[in-house]
Amino acid sequence: MKNTLTIILFATGLFAQAVPEVTNITVVQRTDGSGTVDIGYDLSYADGNLLDVSMVVSNDDGRRWDFTAGQVSGDIGGNISTGTGKHIVWDFGNEHPDT
Repeated sequence: MKNTLTIILFATGLFAQAVPEVTNITVVQRTDGSGTVDIGYDLSYADGNLLDVSMVVSNDDGRRWDFTAGQVSGDIGGNISTGTGKHIVWDFGNEHPDT
């Protein structure tokens, strides 16, 4: 059975005068058997300050947002600059080997 996950990316900034925007999100699971998931996105923010980017995941069509996504790296967390071609690597296969 194939599982479907729903992923939302959030961007927040301190003392924001404008609303940060996360656009052009792509999610691709690698076909090399690793289970690694590559997430791409663009990040814009009129204030130009660094942002905090976080990700929430649901495995039940958005009824709950508590699916674990802890083994991530790349353009996620604090102090993320704006720009295009941002990239997050999620070690999904290692984190959820039976999924």
